[in-house]
Amino acid sequence: MIWLTALPLYNEPHILQLVTTGDEQAFEQLFRHYRNKAYSIALTYMSSPDLAEDVLQEFFLKLWKQKETLVHIERFEQYFFVMLRNMLISALRQADRQQKIKG
Repeated sequence: MIWLTALPLYNEPHILQLVTTGDEQAFEQLFRHYRNKAYSIALTYMSSPDLAEDVLQEFFLKLWKQKETLVHIERFEQYFFVMLRNMLISALRQADRQQKIKG
């Protein structure tokens, strides 16, 4: 996958360890590092910038809620982008279902 070429976050394993303990500043570092690339990907999937932003907000919230599991992930970047892709696909399916209901 071409879009998995983000530069690695300096000392990412340590930052993930801090995130698992609830360190908001460490999570902000993850957010700042991955946000622009994640937004670019979300924008390619979604039909509008607002929808892409909504999915990203939900995505990062979900990432924060399951922060305790992050330390066990060996390849965080791949995990991050697969999780994002899956969330985008779910959002597209949900939008499609809503469109069919509106008919």
